[in-house]
This record gives sequence, C-alpha cells and structure tokens, in this order.
Amino acid sequence: MKKVLFFIYSLTFILSCNQGINSYKDGKKDGKWIEYLNEDFTNEVPKDSAKYYRDIFYENGFPKGVVKDYYISGKPQWEGLIISGPYLKDQERPKTKSTGLCIWFDEKTALIRDWSYKDDQGLIDYRRYYFSGYDDIEKDKRFNKGFWLALDKENPLTDNAFKETKKNPMILADIIDEGAKVNFVLKNGTDAETNNQNSKSLNNNNYQQQSSLDNQSSNTKGKCSYCNGSGRCRECNRTFEVRYWNNGWRVRNESRPGQIMCPTCHGSGLIYGSAPINGRDPESKPCYIGGCHNGWLVCNECNYDGGGQNPGMCSHCKGSGYN
Repeated sequence: MKKVLFFIYSLTFILSCNQGINSYKDGKKDGKWIEYLNEDFTNEVPKDSAKYYRDIFYENGFPKGVVKDYYISGKPQWEGLIISGPYLKDQERPKTKSTGLCIWFDEKTALIRDWSYKDDQGLIDYRRYYFSGYDDIEKDKRFNKGFWLALDKENPLTDNAFKETKKNPMILADIIDEGAKVNFVLKNGTDAETNNQNSKSLNNNNYQQQSSLDNQSSNTKGKCSYCNGSGRCRECNRTFEVRYWNNGWRVRNESRPGQIMCPTCHGSGLIYGSAPINGRDPESKPCYIGGCHNGWLVCNECNYDGGGQNPGMCSHCKGSGYN
C-alpha cells in the first residue's frame, strides 16, 4: 500500500512540475518555455536540428525576466532582457529586440566574449558602453579580462577607449567600421558636429541632443539634421569594409541599404581563429551574434525598421530630407 501511495505521490509531483511548461494562455505563450531555435534565432525547430535553445519565461505573450540562450551543447550563448512580443500560437515569431545589458559567451570556455547595452528601443547604446567601461562586467565572475583582450586585435582599442572616457567625460566615442578603429571626437560646446559619415551613431537617446547641436550650425532651416538633407539612412547607406579569408585575407567594400555589417565577423559570417600556419586556412566557426545572417544585421535605424518597403530611407524625416 505504501508503494502504491508513493507511486501516486511521485506521479502527481512530476505532473505538477511539468504543468505550464511550453503552454499557451488565450493563444499567447505563458509561463516557462524551452525553445529550440535555428542558427539565426528566427524560428523554432525540432530539437535534433536546432543550433541553440532558449530558457525563457512569458507573461501574457511577453518575455519576463532574464532570458538565457544556450548552444545545443548546453554551454551558455547569450543572456539579457527581451522586449519584443507578443509571442502567439501558430503565428510568425516577432523580431527579437533586447534591452539593457546583453552578454555573449564563448562556447568552449563559457567565459564572456562580448557584451553591449541596448536602450529602451532595442538600439545599441554606445555611449553607455564606453562610459561604463568595465564597471558592470567586471562584477560578473564569468568575465576574464585577459581572455577578452586576447580574443582579437580590436579589444585593446576598446580597452583604451574605456580608459580615455574615464579620464575625460567630454570625449564621446564614435565607432567606425573601417579598420575596427575607435575615433574620439572632442565635444567642446559649439564644435559638436561629427562630420564623419562613416561613423556609427551614438544611441537613440543622444539623437535629439546631436540634432539640436547640428541645427545650431546649420545654414539650411528645416533640413533634417540626422541625414543632412539626403533623405537616406546614415547607418546602412554607408560603405562597409568586409573582411574574409579566401586563400589569404581579402577585403571588399560593400553597401546594403536596410542592412549593416556585423562588427564581430566583419561581414564574413564566420569567426576566424588564429593566423594560419604553413599556408593552411585558419579555423573558423559561424558568427555567434544573434540576428547575424551571413555577416549582416538588419538596420534598426532606417525607415520601417529595416524591414519595410523603403529600406535605407531616413526614418527621422521619412526620406524627405526635412524635419
């Protein structure tokens, strides 16, 4: 009799634990979910064909709390807060947008290999990234500065940028893709316009401030200060320097309205290992950045969020060139 009661209790406990896993409420994802995802995180797929899986909690169709992505091996891949939704039954998944501190991990070591900040619109907050430096990330036991600096030649430049912005808060860091360099522009009152159209913009919270400063020095009243009257998105209408390996390191210039080059894999879609030895090709693996598709990301700054009928059009003036 005791064995029967124990079996019933165990079965009840198991069923209660599983209740709510991967379930819907009124057609919306609700409660705890384990999602198996394809290589660019756009679709749920069977477990045996998945590249990653996601541990996520939904409330009325919207993600709640920290979301954790894993390589199919079980090692951590990414974690952060997701603000997109709602996620509905039998409908296409919304494009993922994240906010706050986002962290990516190295599959082999499970150490932090990259991090960024996103604003409340899901746009990269470069200002916070450079002004914060290591303040947040060094508190995480999974961060090893030596490992991070050794990943590639770009990180020492970023390390220097952190130091410079700490010493002089008036310095704003504009990221430019060419050579993966950091361009420091001194903001000293009226001399506030960055004339380098190849530089990545600061976060969305700075656009109003930048536009105001630009308008003070503009001789054309009403001209859109974001695109300088061109009507074109200054993010994705730039020419990017794509770097890839093809019997040696190759570079080509490419522009794709509606898309920006992934700064991690430099447009190749691959993360390359150390320099080749004895003429052999370097080791490589697919880029780990979520949303990277063959080396390119959807531009979040152009008209219709990069996915509408006018990719590459300035979203601030809707292509008119005027405010």
